[in-house]
Amino acid sequence: MWNILKKAFSRSPKPEIKKLKGEVISSSSSENPFGSKVVEMIDIKEFTYLSISGIVDVVIVNGETLSLKVEAKPYVDDKIGEIVQQRGKELYLSTPNNPETNNQWEYLRVIISGPNIKLRNIIAGGAARLVIDRLKTDTINIDMGGGSSVSISGSANESRIFCSGCSVFEGEWFITNKSSVDTGGTSIATVNVKDSLTATAGGVSKIRFKDSPRYVSQDASGISSIDRL
Repeated sequence: MWNILKKAFSRSPKPEIKKLKGEVISSSSSENPFGSKVVEMIDIKEFTYLSISGIVDVVIVNGETLSLKVEAKPYVDDKIGEIVQQRGKELYLSTPNNPETNNQWEYLRVIISGPNIKLRNIIAGGAARLVIDRLKTDTINIDMGGGSSVSISGSANESRIFCSGCSVFEGEWFITNKSSVDTGGTSIATVNVKDSLTATAGGVSKIRFKDSPRYVSQDASGISSIDRL
């Protein structure tokens, strides 16, 4: 399973977000391979909607209590409100600007651990990367664009996946009963569906599906392709 972790719906307007009122419980400058400073914070609440953007790596794993840790190369003490924002059950993770270069930070990693995290909506853009280990949920919507990538293991009853740009969805180990997949641009989506698959591909995109769904509806235009693994 750890080898999987190492691999690298509907659109809705982004609501006005209040800065996270999280308490930083520890801060240290010990070096890791990235030379990053670690900031740990605990004041996030249960969430079902996740939006990630910019140059950020996000890892979600199972744990006993809900916690969030930020790793970044620069010091981030005064930037927590820009990296992590939450409103109700919506969690937003993004890369703040580097004040020295006026560009986004070159390295930002967020690790979320918690029991039974039941995501229903994921939005990924920019160069964001998301890895989720052993997700179990009923229905999930995944909307991806830019050069983002999402890799999930686990299961769901139903999934709806939209990929544009050069985004990549890796769901070979994410088993669903029913799935609707729509790809465009140069994006690639890999899914594992047991019962019913509706696949629509355009541009030069690719949809690949594992196993043998009992029902497959497919429509490929341009030089796109839809193939069984």
